Amino acid sequence: MIFILLLGLSACKKIDFVNNINDAGNAGTGLTGIWNNDVKYGDNINRSSYQFNTDSTVILTQSVLNSIYNTLGYTYQLKAKYSLNGSSLRLYALTAYGIQNNSAPYTALKNLVPMPTSSQSTVNIQFSEDKSSFTLIYPSCPANANCIGSSGPYIKQQ
Repeated sequence: MIFILLLGLSACKKIDFVNNINDAGNAGTGLTGIWNNDVKYGDNINRSSYQFNTDSTVILTQSVLNSIYNTLGYTYQLKAKYSLNGSSLRLYALTAYGIQNNSAPYTALKNLVPMPTSSQSTVNIQFSEDKSSFTLIYPSCPANANCIGSSGPYIKQQ
C-alpha cells in the first residue's frame, strides 16, 4: 500500500498533515483516541485496545469479551510514552502488567501484576487511506524466534 505524505511549511515548522504530527514527534489529533482490534477466539473475543493521549502517553489493554461484547476480564496492560516520526512509532518508559504465572485466562484489571518488559519498542505504523484504522508492522526477528510480523487492523473508536 502506498501512502502519500503531504508536507507543508507553517511558521518554519515541518508538519505531517497525514498523521497531524509536528517534527518534535508530538502527537496530534491523527493518532489520539482509542483504537481497537478484535479477534474471535472460541466463544469469546480477544480485544487489544490502544488509547493514545494528547500528552504523548499511551495505554495498551488486552481484554477478553463475551459474544455480546461485555468485558469478562483482562490479560495484559502496557503504559508508556510515545512519539511518532513519520511511520515510526516509538514506545518508551514502558510499564507492563499481566496475569501472575498465567494462573487464569483473564482477571480484573486491578489484579494484573507488574511484569518485566523492555525499556522501549519501535514499530512501523501504516494508516488506512481514510485514516480510520492502522496496522503495526514489527521489525524482522532472528531465526527460530517466535515473532509477530504485524498486528491489526486497529479501528478508531473515538
